[in-house]
Amino acid sequence: MPRNNERVEWVNKQHDPNKKNVYWWSVKGDEQADVIFNNYRLIEQNQHYRRLMSVNLERMYNGLPPVSFTVNPYQLRNQSDLLMSNRLVLNVTKSCVDTATSKVGTIKTRPFFLTNKGNWAQQERAKKLTDFFDGLLDEIGYYQKTQEQFRDGCIYPAGVKKFYIDIEEKKVKCERVFCDEIMVDDIDGVNGKPRNLYQMKMIDRGVALAM
Repeated sequence: MPRNNERVEWVNKQHDPNKKNVYWWSVKGDEQADVIFNNYRLIEQNQHYRRLMSVNLERMYNGLPPVSFTVNPYQLRNQSDLLMSNRLVLNVTKSCVDTATSKVGTIKTRPFFLTNKGNWAQQERAKKLTDFFDGLLDEIGYYQKTQEQFRDGCIYPAGVKKFYIDIEEKKVKCERVFCDEIMVDDIDGVNGKPRNLYQMKMIDRGVALAM
């Protein structure tokens, strides 16, 4: 961590040396937003192969042949191999993933609140907390999104689900996140505990302006 508001930065030598990766928490205001966007773009450029890997894994699930790592994944919609005629007749991958999702992904995990030698009042409070969380998880669609997350984990490198607070409704909510929306620097996450996870989410321009 930077000490005494020290600004720490390093040069990414694989790209333009004028572009620098900066700790976003060392700056404030509009500059902080610029740093976050720049950091994300650098990671996206370095990890282009990850997006292509996700595309090929998805194509395998849909019974389509893989594509070369030199192909731009955003231009695949124009490829002729997306036609139904090129799909596999017997798609074992899709069958295995769908079967595992229906058998394992539908298992509901519930949080239980238990007391440690608690009295009657404390035990009743624990039961009510358990009931409260049962209702909360149903309200936010937790189990349905968990099933989608499990299926994503079987198809893609990861299945992601995010909890957040809706400021307008003042509620806790849950949403399924496509794994390609999340960017983690390879070096930052080498030990499995990255400091930063960047999320890029596509939304309607009008919705963004309204926000």
